[in-house]
Amino acid sequence: MENGTHGTVLFLSQPCTDAVQFMVRAFNMKTDLADSNHIYPVKMVGGLLGLIGLMLFMVYGTLCLVRTSLFKKAGSEEPARMRQADAYKGGSVWLWVCLLSATAFSVASALTLFGLKVDKHIGNYFLQGMPLFYGVWGCLNAIFMIALTILWYRSYARKRGTKVSDLDLPIGGGRLWQTITLALTVSLLAILLIFTCKFLFNSDFRFWYWAARPFTADKIPEMLKLLPFFLVAYGTTSVFINSLNYSTSFGRNSTANIGLLAFFNMLPALLIAVVGYGYFFVTGVNGLFGNNTQIPDWMLTPLVPLAVMPLVTRAIYRHTRNPYLGGIITAIIVTVMTCINSQISFPA
Repeated sequence: MENGTHGTVLFLSQPCTDAVQFMVRAFNMKTDLADSNHIYPVKMVGGLLGLIGLMLFMVYGTLCLVRTSLFKKAGSEEPARMRQADAYKGGSVWLWVCLLSATAFSVASALTLFGLKVDKHIGNYFLQGMPLFYGVWGCLNAIFMIALTILWYRSYARKRGTKVSDLDLPIGGGRLWQTITLALTVSLLAILLIFTCKFLFNSDFRFWYWAARPFTADKIPEMLKLLPFFLVAYGTTSVFINSLNYSTSFGRNSTANIGLLAFFNMLPALLIAVVGYGYFFVTGVNGLFGNNTQIPDWMLTPLVPLAVMPLVTRAIYRHTRNPYLGGIITAIIVTVMTCINSQISFPA
């Protein structure tokens, strides 16, 4: 484990060579391959391409189906356009207050939940500790963001003439129904794609901490238990990033807009991971957060979903003007990926 952690040594040549040497000798394996002949990095690259392909399927599968008569109401005849930001300086002040306040709250809520040992909770109902932690953490952050948004609207936006209808927030019953059915259809097709790749090619999509792979039936009840938490978390994130902030607040470049918002979305987890691992690499002791030495590691896991899923929801929103559609799809897929990569434990 020299110069690395149990997660990073997968990318270091010498630790991998040492592991292969041990396995060859322990099992008395007869092989002409050199111990340093590694194909794992190549497999990781292939898995990463598979994950990227899955994200693209979520976007373009949605955009194809929303053009059909079955799901037409879930979309819009006109694409979303960046709204002109208020020239009044108070708008920028409110935006940065919301972003920085949400970041601070998210860091504090994560450390509080770790202190309450939510990540280690195993009861008679919730049987997966870490997925429960991620769900509750995301839900708390969403509630805080909803409260901030209501405060912003009542204290500032409404007085400046902004209407709720201008933000693509209202949704009728027919559109809501088609939004839900389309999101379920795309999510189930994505899961079917994962199982099909495993059946036909004995392959799945995984890279380091993140994997989209087939799962057994015992994981389905756990997914259904936790899905409401993730729906609140990712649905709120989609509304905040797309309905409220697809504007020229950060300039007229839409790429810079979503890039900055995605960065702030993952910033709390990144801060905890960087500070925790930074302390470890400087002092040699993983003790910044007390006895819970896994905190920096657990904060690496949500980095990719928190950074990538906003890009998925923005791509869907730009063509449909429906902030809820991408939020539901990403919530389902993240719930599945989170639960299948965590073991089920039963109370003692």
